[in-house]
Amino acid sequence: MKQQVSIQMDSGLNAGQTVLTKFVDSVDVVPPMIYDKIIFQDVEDKLLVKRWTFDEYAHHVLTTLNSSYKGINKYLYGKVIDAVKTIVYAKTQHMRHSKIDAAIVFLHQDIKLSPVTIHRILLLFGVKISVCKILNVSQDAFMEKTIPTWLSTVMGEI
Repeated sequence: MKQQVSIQMDSGLNAGQTVLTKFVDSVDVVPPMIYDKIIFQDVEDKLLVKRWTFDEYAHHVLTTLNSSYKGINKYLYGKVIDAVKTIVYAKTQHMRHSKIDAAIVFLHQDIKLSPVTIHRILLLFGVKISVCKILNVSQDAFMEKTIPTWLSTVMGEI
């Protein structure tokens, strides 16, 4: 039954193939939750084990021949590296929280990394931001967004 439903939903491709195909074709597609582990392990390998700098890591990702790196659009992956770099640098230099908050919102809402994965990545660099703080920052940013007109007509004014 599961196989039959899968064939009806995505023309015979499994979910991974469908998603990866979309990454290659579009810059704006964000990675699904299955990429949490891949991103964490790659960050750990390149920045801690191989001791690359953030700039070397980003350069490596952006200069790959394909339009994707490990199945994720390489430009989005470069932005992920930049967001992590921003948080680590801002925390160690005691900079404004607005930059940190914007990077957290990008990683959680746009890239869809789980708060636990964001927390674990930052701990690799000695940056302690709790999962609760990540969720609060993301929720605050979400609440500031305007409600789409179609949603307000369906649900009424909140």
